[in-house]
Amino acid sequence: MKARLCLFLSIFIFTQVINSNAQNNISPFYLLQASSKSYYTIPITLTREYEIEAITLKLVYNKEIIRFEDVSLMGGILEQTDMINYGLHVGVLANKGEINISLPAYTNVISGKGDVMFIKFKILNNINTMNVLSLNHVEVNELSVNECGFRINNNIYKVINIYNRTLFDVNNDHKQGMQDIIYYLKCISGIIKNKNNVNILDVVQTLQRLSFYEIQD
Repeated sequence: MKARLCLFLSIFIFTQVINSNAQNNISPFYLLQASSKSYYTIPITLTREYEIEAITLKLVYNKEIIRFEDVSLMGGILEQTDMINYGLHVGVLANKGEINISLPAYTNVISGKGDVMFIKFKILNNINTMNVLSLNHVEVNELSVNECGFRINNNIYKVINIYNRTLFDVNNDHKQGMQDIIYYLKCISGIIKNKNNVNILDVVQTLQRLSFYEIQD
């Protein structure tokens, strides 16, 4: 009875956290199961159409976990052609783990949405960690916008986390949600076999991830 009550209360708390995040327009994070010394390239995408005079954005990354390698417009809506000419200015503060990027239009201004640029980085350490790469601020034509993020599997995310334990992703969908919390609590309560040695700390840490307590605006 106590185990089932614990399960019910935890699910209730979890749903309140998710509802709070939805009201604040916080996008979900992506769980990347990464290998050390591997390279990844991820597009940054506008999901709403704009007449793009200029784009500026700020990325924050964990310099102990990843290393910024490159940014490219090739393959995106702002790729240079005879008709399109956007500048690409990149400022990297490696000691702080910050990247500031600006894309001013030099000639014709285009209207569009889709992949704007492609960020390449190298994994230095694949320990379980939060906020490995965050898209902290985006401006289009000097106005702050929310319709922008990392595009992965046709979904848009503001934050990328890294993990190397299948415990954090029960159904291997690269997300954490209600089904994972229920699984953890069933393991702890003895309803199902605890083959991954789940404990209450795992539940707390997962709730922290889902509530984005550590994300800095």
